[in-house]
Parts: sequence; C-alpha cells; structure tokens
Amino acid sequence: MMDMVANKVRKELGVKTPRVAIMMESTMSARRIANCIRGWAPKMGLEVVCEVSPSSMASDVTPELNAIEKSGAHIIVTGFSGPVGVATARKWGQLKIPAALVGCNPPSQRKGYWDYTNKFCNYELAWGAFGPVAISDKTIPFVKKFEQKHNDYPIWTAGTYDVIYIFKDAIERAGTLDSDAVVAELEKTDYIGAQGRMAFNPRGHKYPHESKTGPGYLTGVGNQWQDGKLVTVWPDGSPGNPAVGDKAWEKGVKYEGTQEYKLPPWMVEYWKNKK
Repeated sequence: MMDMVANKVRKELGVKTPRVAIMMESTMSARRIANCIRGWAPKMGLEVVCEVSPSSMASDVTPELNAIEKSGAHIIVTGFSGPVGVATARKWGQLKIPAALVGCNPPSQRKGYWDYTNKFCNYELAWGAFGPVAISDKTIPFVKKFEQKHNDYPIWTAGTYDVIYIFKDAIERAGTLDSDAVVAELEKTDYIGAQGRMAFNPRGHKYPHESKTGPGYLTGVGNQWQDGKLVTVWPDGSPGNPAVGDKAWEKGVKYEGTQEYKLPPWMVEYWKNKK
C-alpha cells in the first residue's frame, strides 16, 4: 500500500522522492513495524523525515500531527490498534494535514467509523482482511450477510468464520479429537474461505504453522474511505516493489470490484500551490 501511495504522489505531484512520517502507537509490536518501515523506505525511494509515537489510548494527537506537517511529509504511515486511530483520523481531516494517511488502523474498518470521526476520515487508507471485492467466491456474500446481521463491516477478527470451518474439517478428517491427530490434519489445510485461500507453512519453515501469504493465498486488502463509502483500492494490479516483495508479486494482483486510490484533494491542492 505504501508503494501504491508513493507512486500516486510521484505521478500527481511530481515528487521524485516522497517524504514519509512514521506514526506508530507506543507499543512493542508497533515499534517493530516502525523498524521495518525505516529499513524499507530508502529501498523504495522514500525518505523518512519524522517519527512520532503517541499512546495507543491517546485522545488528542495535535502535537504529533503538527510535527508531521512541519516535517514536510507527503505520506503518514500508521500503526494503530486502539482509540488513537480514531483520534488521529479525526484531527488529520479536521486540520487538513497535507499528507496521505495509510497503514494499519483496525477501527477504520468498522461501519460506524465515518460517524466516529465526524467524516474526517475521508481518504484514509488502511489494511483489512475483507472488503467489497471478490477475493474468493465467498467474500462478497460473507461481507453482505455480516453487515445484514450485525449492521457493521467485518474486520480482521471476523476471520474466525473461516477458522471454524478449517477446524471442523480437520476434526472430521482425523475422526477424533486427539490433539496430535487434529494438528496433523490442520497441517494439510488447503481451504478457500472468505479471506481467500488458506494454507499453512510446514514445520521446517522459518515461520512454521503461519498462514501462507501472497498471490494465490492470503493478501489482505487496502480499504479507503471515499465520501462515506469504504472501498477496496489495493491490491491494484501493479507489480510488487522488488525492494520489499518477492517474485510471486511480479505479475501483480487485482480483485474484481477494486477501485482507484485517491489522494486527499486538500493535499493535492497544498503541494501544487507550493511549487
């Protein structure tokens, strides 16, 4: 998603080396993500110019956003899990910070987020497990039924829906509840779920029993708020950046129903007037 946004900045604003601000909540997991982004950025033709770490429970991030604006960043890469995500989007839109907001913010994938942020989340982009696109034949029907039943959109925790079926199938194949027998069957999993194709790395892998990711397996999606609607904009079909991806991404991926990513209009206007 960072690469897609950076290329949009290059194309629409004529910026050769987009500047990045890292805005991660002050948790151990977020700090590890920040370390990764700090290493990736130069390889992707980006320059990190600012780093801020608000509390995951912060209700006001005005100082952090002011620092980011002063740094001249074009892109704000986020890593949130708590209420700070709502506070950031609300203040970002209210202050019209001239930088694209992209990253991880689970609350942003909720249906009520538009109202929680007083509509100031418009044009925020964040990773999600589900979106209104055909990741598999099961995705759109699941998303629609979930919304009808709960009046909400499914966030990543709704992946439990697929997990229950995977666990059920493994038990039935094993013919027992014996743990070792069920685990042996779980290791053979190759299941098409609402999130996509699910299988696991073998025991000898660097990350044993982790879900396989990338084209043909789980990719996740990037969902952006566009005028009150949460739409999927990534993967956009572009080849993955070789600096951070692998060969599986060379041909790109794009799901039916994917729409075009949009930079915030006030950001475009700001930077064009700066020339």
